[in-house]
Amino acid sequence: MRSPENFEPKIENIEEKKEQLNRFLESMSLQLKAEGMPVEDDCRIDMKAFEGVYSPEAIKKDEEMIEKRRKEWYGSSAESGVGNPGEDLEMMKSAIFYKNLKKDFVVLRSSAYDDIKNGVDNIIIERSTGNLVCALDEVEDTSGKIYEKKKEAVLNRNIERNGVNLKYGLTFEKEGDKMKLKLGEMKGLPIFYLALPKDHVEKGIKSFIPSEGQSSDYEKKLFSYFIASLNSQIKALELNPRHLDSKLKERLDAFERCLKTIPI
Repeated sequence: MRSPENFEPKIENIEEKKEQLNRFLESMSLQLKAEGMPVEDDCRIDMKAFEGVYSPEAIKKDEEMIEKRRKEWYGSSAESGVGNPGEDLEMMKSAIFYKNLKKDFVVLRSSAYDDIKNGVDNIIIERSTGNLVCALDEVEDTSGKIYEKKKEAVLNRNIERNGVNLKYGLTFEKEGDKMKLKLGEMKGLPIFYLALPKDHVEKGIKSFIPSEGQSSDYEKKLFSYFIASLNSQIKALELNPRHLDSKLKERLDAFERCLKTIPI
């Protein structure tokens, strides 16, 4: 698997480029909302849309947990970690995946609850079936102890714990000729990690073109790199002698089949 480290984008002001990325996500969220997706302006799944699935009190309790955890991590003045490498990578990969996969997949950022509690950053839904096919996590390095720990943890979650569960999940079910949105807990999702060091995250943001119809050469290289990483992790799971849960295996097979159709 080839690292994108040798592809140098045109350098621009990083803060201006982050603002462009933020605006792109806002535009992305408008299109997702037009499709009926319950998302916030940053493309995160909106927990408030789950009233009726969960009580307002239960959702409020989850929101309080999120706020408490964010203060522990970032301090009382921090705005949910915006500007840290993990958040930057999550935003950038969301935008890149959206650009490249929107025809066949719905790409969303997970709810803040599932990000913090279940370690899921993104979810991918196959449009043709409505199935939630996988979840994504990220790590800000491609080697070293942190990377190896994440790699082992994700493999164990798929094998030992039958994938990952989402409290604020969604999928589509066929109802006549239409697909109906279904909100609620989703179980047994294969989860994959996407690793990229901080300097490459910055390069990706600096080279990002805030237009759906255009991608920089570096964006294209990053997308190819991410898809190669996903394929590699699928193969590692298939080679593992341990038996995979049937539901997880079904979703894994569906995602692998879809990945083969993606031009990179």
